[in-house]
Amino acid sequence: IGSHHSGICLACNPIFKELKTIGFPNGSATSITGAKGHPYVFRMNESVLHEVTSASDWAIRQGKKWTLLGLDYAWGQDQCNQWAKKVESLGGKALDKIMVPLGTDNLVPYLSRINVKETEVVFMAFFSGSAIAFAKQAKNMGIFDKFKYVGTYDSVDGLDPKPFEGSFFHTPFPQRSDQVPAPLKSYD
Repeated sequence: IGSHHSGICLACNPIFKELKTIGFPNGSATSITGAKGHPYVFRMNESVLHEVTSASDWAIRQGKKWTLLGLDYAWGQDQCNQWAKKVESLGGKALDKIMVPLGTDNLVPYLSRINVKETEVVFMAFFSGSAIAFAKQAKNMGIFDKFKYVGTYDSVDGLDPKPFEGSFFHTPFPQRSDQVPAPLKSYD
């Protein structure tokens, strides 16, 4: 029993407890098994905190001044909040967290908020139609030419990679078998 979307997982958590039913949510918002977790909820996958921790030492070397954009719901909020905390703890600065409402097609007002004089790294946590809108509009605004770009692989998996050339993405695991390093192939 469980959902992939963090918001749905968080909504189901109290139901699992009330019904004394074991839940295995697949959403990655940290609070699913953190602040809002309980003995009936078990995580079988990584959390946002795990993803951030695994990628942060490398990511902070891309630049110290970050602007973070994400979808304004559990997963996107957690991505931006966890990355902002980690960037600050590693001596960087989170200049702004720009949250975009679900279903927003026109991202220009949000992209226009990026502080172009100070930002070194733009972080993005979108998926589906929002990721496509981000890719097109950010490309048209020259975002990928002005800043280093770090994002979640969930945001671009399956999209045309051309707008993202030179960008960096973190993922908790290889997405395809041919991406598994040779020493680990026997475990794949």
